[in-house]
Amino acid sequence: MVLCGIIADQVFQEFGLYVCQINSINDSVHGTTSLHYSGNAIDFDTHDNGISKFPIHVLVDAVAAEIKKRLGGLHYDIIFHNNHIHAEYQPRRGR
Repeated sequence: MVLCGIIADQVFQEFGLYVCQINSINDSVHGTTSLHYSGNAIDFDTHDNGISKFPIHVLVDAVAAEIKKRLGGLHYDIIFHNNHIHAEYQPRRGR
């Protein structure tokens, strides 16, 4: 997940947001099957009081897609939720 954090920070900067804030790793309240509890998930803050922290021309979905692309995609799920980008590492067998 450290690699994910480094890549997310780089992508955030390239899209014009110079602070990549982590909201949660293995804390907070998540679902019972959440990968946060094993340290295999990170939430990156994207909004402040409902307002996007990114420049107006940047779509957060594009940021999430770029993070996923750089991580290779197969073992990582990168999902934009309403106020954060959720990243999780879940190893899968090659196809």
